[in-house]
Amino acid sequence: MEELSLVSVIMPTYNGERYIEQALLSVLQQSYPQINVFVCDDASKDQTPDLIKQIKAQHDTRNQIHLIQQSKNQ
Repeated sequence: MEELSLVSVIMPTYNGERYIEQALLSVLQQSYPQINVFVCDDASKDQTPDLIKQIKAQHDTRNQIHLIQQSKNQ
């Protein structure tokens, strides 16, 4: 059996609440099973981090989403 390579998606965001759900669900819906998503939130002032956590709790059955939060905008 051939082992599949791991694909990592790095998704930077700042105040991205308008698009983050669509972007994350799009990655999770891919047919390729070996995907990790690293969402780097650059200290958003909107609800972006909360939405990411909510999407992770509701849709991330394979623990593919990893949130990295900056404490201040860089």
